[in-house]
Amino acid sequence: MIDTVLLNRCSVRVLLLSVSFLILFAGGCGNNSSNNDSSNNNESADTDLDLSSLTQQAQTDENREESPWVGRWELMLCNQTRQTPLALLQIENRAGQLQVRMLDKPPIPELEKLDLAGVYFRKEGILVAFQAGENKFSFEGTIHGDVVLGSIFSDREVSPSPARMLKTSVLNMQGVDFQQVIEGTKQYEAALASTDAVASLNRFIDEHPDNPLIFLAIEKILDRAIAEKAPAKQVSEIAERMKKLASRWGANLTARIDIDIVEKTVGKPSYREITLGYFGELKKMVGQTPTDMVKKLLHEFQARVDLADADESKQKAGEAAIREILKENPFYLKLDITLAEYYEKKGEPEKALKIYSRLAALPGVASAARSVRTSSGEPADVVKKARTLWGGKEADFEAYLDEVYQKEIYFFIGKQKPEIELRQGRRVTFVELFTGSACQPCVAADIALGGVEKMLPVPDFIAVRYHQHIPGPDPLTVSPGEARFSYYSGRGTPLMAINGHPTGGELGGLLFSAQSHYEGLYSRINNLISQISLVSIDLQASLEKETLTIHAKAQGIPPLRRASRLRLLIVDPQIHYVARNGIRFHEMVVRDMPGGHEGVPVSGGKAELNVVRSLPKLQAEIIKGLRSLEENRGMKFDFLPPELKRLHVIAFVQDDASHEVLQSAISPLLTVSP
Repeated sequence: MIDTVLLNRCSVRVLLLSVSFLILFAGGCGNNSSNNDSSNNNESADTDLDLSSLTQQAQTDENREESPWVGRWELMLCNQTRQTPLALLQIENRAGQLQVRMLDKPPIPELEKLDLAGVYFRKEGILVAFQAGENKFSFEGTIHGDVVLGSIFSDREVSPSPARMLKTSVLNMQGVDFQQVIEGTKQYEAALASTDAVASLNRFIDEHPDNPLIFLAIEKILDRAIAEKAPAKQVSEIAERMKKLASRWGANLTARIDIDIVEKTVGKPSYREITLGYFGELKKMVGQTPTDMVKKLLHEFQARVDLADADESKQKAGEAAIREILKENPFYLKLDITLAEYYEKKGEPEKALKIYSRLAALPGVASAARSVRTSSGEPADVVKKARTLWGGKEADFEAYLDEVYQKEIYFFIGKQKPEIELRQGRRVTFVELFTGSACQPCVAADIALGGVEKMLPVPDFIAVRYHQHIPGPDPLTVSPGEARFSYYSGRGTPLMAINGHPTGGELGGLLFSAQSHYEGLYSRINNLISQISLVSIDLQASLEKETLTIHAKAQGIPPLRRASRLRLLIVDPQIHYVARNGIRFHEMVVRDMPGGHEGVPVSGGKAELNVVRSLPKLQAEIIKGLRSLEENRGMKFDFLPPELKRLHVIAFVQDDASHEVLQSAISPLLTVSP
């Protein structure tokens, strides 16, 4: 659960937007942060610091003629084997007062609005608060010669990240390398790869006390000890060393070590006393008034501790607590796996199978679950687990996952469909999604739109999907869909247009983002479905054996809409195909644009299209296009779309000058007779 900030541009965004608790100076400093009295340097009881009241200030340093703080410093965020420069600071001693200025910051968008919000000196320590737009983050550290060791935390983050201030002679941060390799990385990697890695990593730690890589090294030592089922005494000694190392970097990182140790040992009977001990220390350090985020963290740990208890009543309490957490966050994969393993041990394989099969069937979740370590220390293989517990015929396993998929995929929508009164003369909202079966970031948009379709089914609004060969060949792509993509000057997928207007905002993401996208889409579409339009469409479509006959007539198009055209679509309501992005059922897939992708122009406020289309001929054209692509690219599709046996016809009028869709209509479901 506790992930450190990734060292890339996204990492700074995560740092500024994530969630947190503050454990500042061990002696506390909050209540004295607004004055310059040197008495602030005394030891005091633990207090909280209100960063919103912190203002940039100078602090008297009466004990030194020349303060070690004076100089130019680079603030570095450390993660794994990389460090990111965040700010260039100048500290000066003016008439016994230490003053701090921010000289520069890296030229990256995430830090464009970065400013100093306050500085506080305390004995050998410093707290620097920053404001970045509406977000705050702070560095707290202790000086050790020409380096200040500490951590960075935001006002919304649970787990702080190691950070350092380094003395420097650079004048600005223009052209600075955003991802710098931390010194000593080669030595660390050599130690990790050595024959006796534990001994080599221990030497590395002893020789590099000021290097943030020591946290990686000691974590590797602990992980290996736990994986090898070392005695509890040995694991406890390693854990205590972790805390001792972290104490040199400040109270924030010692709290993080408590979290990490509990996370690594919880649920392992041999180390239960270690778990309870560090969990107790964590609760003491947090105090009586933790933030809401910390309450959630402690609640989760308590649930996992109870689940591993020998007392059956505590196990039931832990189980109930975890189930409640999963109701709020159904893809908290660590807890999903923890609960499934618990059911296996309790001899309740049906409950375990329900969890594993859900994770195995839904798009992208199985691969994400592999980042979770099971109680045995191995990556979680939920597909293998589901297959083993299911116990049916191997040939039927995929069909079983299809059933689970259809039951679970729209986990985020309500059970009750809203009652909507559709007005006469309304414009039928028309939504076009450009997606791809190989496009991982298309999953959230595709499933979110599907959720809206479940809540607002035809004829409330009409939604279609045009597949594209992005980022790789897609067997559901047809040339009219590619022409439509070009019509909107599409550059990437997913792309969505509502009534001809591309949506603003980010739609991409994995399944975990589907709910938030759904909520925005549902609200937007629900607000549009009662709009009035003067345009009407009379659409007639029929199937005689395998011949489709279409008659569409639009009228009432305003004279000013001279660039309007009437267009037709043939849509397959559902194609079953286990795609590369994990989607198993593809809804409302466009197969053709009969009458051409340009349609017919409006004349005198009217437009009319009459088309007769042979479905076998259409199928042959689709397959021919895919075979040609295979030949040109030297590849072979693992799936070819089946013949059209069920379809909808859609007609819509669109103003090519503005791309506004003035009206749309859809036929009833048409089925080819056996």
